[in-house]
Amino acid sequence: MSNCKISILGCGWLGKPLAESLMNNGYFVKVSTRSEEREQKLISEDKKVFRIKISSTDISGKITDFLDSDILIINIPPDRKEKQGGQFKTLLPLIESSIVKKVLFVSSTSVYPMLNRVVTEEDAENKNSPLFKSEQLFSGSQHFRTTVIRFAGLIGGPRHPGRFFSKSKLIKNCKSPVNLIHRTDCLRIISEIIEQNIWGEVFNACAGEHPERGSFYREAAKCINEELPECTEAENRQFKIISNEKVKKLLGFDFKYSVLTQLIKKENWN
Repeated sequence: MSNCKISILGCGWLGKPLAESLMNNGYFVKVSTRSEEREQKLISEDKKVFRIKISSTDISGKITDFLDSDILIINIPPDRKEKQGGQFKTLLPLIESSIVKKVLFVSSTSVYPMLNRVVTEEDAENKNSPLFKSEQLFSGSQHFRTTVIRFAGLIGGPRHPGRFFSKSKLIKNCKSPVNLIHRTDCLRIISEIIEQNIWGEVFNACAGEHPERGSFYREAAKCINEELPECTEAENRQFKIISNEKVKKLLGFDFKYSVLTQLIKKENWN
């Protein structure tokens, strides 16, 4: 796979370390950003960078050169200010006319409604979700194969859950279960999909432990000496527990950070 070219649309909290990980594994990687300042920073870090802006009416930048790759990783959310799916509808025909044959779409477990039970990849009933519509847009193309990864709440690096409620000081629905995943496991799952050539699938990506929100986030705050937030519980509690059984079974994946209650301690955090 060393001759494989990969383009990553979006080079932020997840995209940048993903690019570095893939480059370390021998892939030729291109990244995109909207910002001129960030473009210059990425160039200084020896990244192959394209400044690209996508809207429902136009795409600026050298998009044709950017899409001259075997695999495209779409790591930007649908723009809620655009018309339904507008920015991705503009992008789709350009992907279809390129040499890209595999697309990995980074989605979210927010596509699932609160069903008060364990949810699997078959439970995405929130048809009005812009993310779900975007998934369907790419998965429906006959020009390339798409794998969708629905990440749970993202933690890792500067995103320590002990800071999540540092402004509001209030945790709502404190008895509901937590659904989170560490960035290290996000990167490992993406790498496994590429290495194992698994396309045309939808995966949940979530740690296996689901502690209660109130106790977990208060303990997380305590671990990094943040002020402890207050807790409230809704009268009609609604929740979901994200199943990670498919990604473990189909990829043979073993989460590095599955026990969240151990992860949040200072000595275990990175």
